[in-house]
Amino acid sequence: MSVGLKQELIKACFDHQLGDAGGEMVMNILRTSADERTVETTRTLMKSRGLEKLSKEIEQRIQTEVKELISVGAEKAHAGDFDGAVAEMMNAARKMPGNPHVLFNAALALLRHIEHRGWNEAFARQARALIERARKLAPTSNRLSAITEFMHGLIKRYGIRPERVMDSADKAALFRRANARK
Repeated sequence: MSVGLKQELIKACFDHQLGDAGGEMVMNILRTSADERTVETTRTLMKSRGLEKLSKEIEQRIQTEVKELISVGAEKAHAGDFDGAVAEMMNAARKMPGNPHVLFNAALALLRHIEHRGWNEAFARQARALIERARKLAPTSNRLSAITEFMHGLIKRYGIRPERVMDSADKAALFRRANARK
């Protein structure tokens, strides 16, 4: 179902005193939205209905969910359960595909798995794809360079040819960093 249709459904729910269903639809949009514009239009919709407080409460619940999902994955990684950490974080990325924090942490779980269990081509490609999705959602995030460098370090550590897992933007960034150090 498109975001526009979901937002129309939210209006209908609140217009017909179906607040619980409307709130669930708002949570669904906020969990899965892949851009700030969608979040903003949903906030505006809620505000126009006099539901700004509810909107903020729902956003707070989503933030709490994100923290819980990330902490479960982090706990598993700290305990040495890298398979479990990957499973948890990939599940979180499926639940919240538009949340850059979740995407970063899912990529990090994959990279930590590679770091501790050895090279895994599929995990490296998944991590790169998650990093790219996060880059599109949060291009100014300070975590981008750190996680990209971590991935490049693993590529180098395992003697992998970068073109096997990196796209042209990654290669250009790696080239610039290498030349800047000279």
